[in-house]
Amino acid sequence: LAPKGRRGVSTELRHTCRSARRSYRRACASGSDADLHECRKQTQHLRRQLTILDSGHPRRFGRLRKRASKLSDQLGDYRDLTLLNARIADARSGIRAAAVSQALLQRLDAGRDERRRRSLKLGRRLYRRKLKL
Repeated sequence: LAPKGRRGVSTELRHTCRSARRSYRRACASGSDADLHECRKQTQHLRRQLTILDSGHPRRFGRLRKRASKLSDQLGDYRDLTLLNARIADARSGIRAAAVSQALLQRLDAGRDERRRRSLKLGRRLYRRKLKL
């Protein structure tokens, strides 16, 4: 931090926030699993930076860090359910297994839909304004 100083830190944080906001918008527009996963990765980068800054300025960065953490967790759950859904769909065989797996897939889809809805709502709250430093 010494060579760049405070200005360098704020520039890097702005860049990370801008990248995360863009990935969120892309995920909202396309709705693809890949874009939602990229949004999660960008949000995690932002959360990690905010965690470091939060230790020195909890009033300033604490709320953003918590929102980024919640969003990252929801998107992580969504990703886990997506991967599990794909594995079960690939592994289906036999009539009985197909019936059981179909019911399971329906429950997984409902869970994914709920995580996705929550994620988009959390993202709106986190990324609605530009970060002011």
